Amino acid sequence: MYHSIVRGIARKNFERINRKDNEAVLKDCAPNVRHSFGGVHALGGISHDRETLGRWFARLGRVMPKLQLNVQDVWVKGWPWNTLVIARWEATGTLADGSPYLNRGVHLITMRWSKVFDFEVHEKTLK
Repeated sequence: MYHSIVRGIARKNFERINRKDNEAVLKDCAPNVRHSFGGVHALGGISHDRETLGRWFARLGRVMPKLQLNVQDVWVKGWPWNTLVIARWEATGTLADGSPYLNRGVHLITMRWSKVFDFEVHEKTLK
């Protein structure tokens, strides 16, 4: 039952990202949330708190305004005090030059007592 609830929360947060409802996503994060996104580009780097993560989401909206994340699978392991969520997704959008964007990746998300403490984004960063 717990794992099913967490899967639903994860899917809902991806829908919020698609709607650019960053504030709702940030409310589900711990104040000292850690977020890492690989690559040497406008979105690459590590955030260590909600405020910095909020600025990263704003940058994501500017760089990829039509980004849509289609969650394909969500796996959940653990219990409320230490939960691992793995979400596999496909990203689509339009780049600034008008060309289509397609990428696939996974999020590794660590939750504690219903708050996101850590999430890593793994995708083909050269795309």
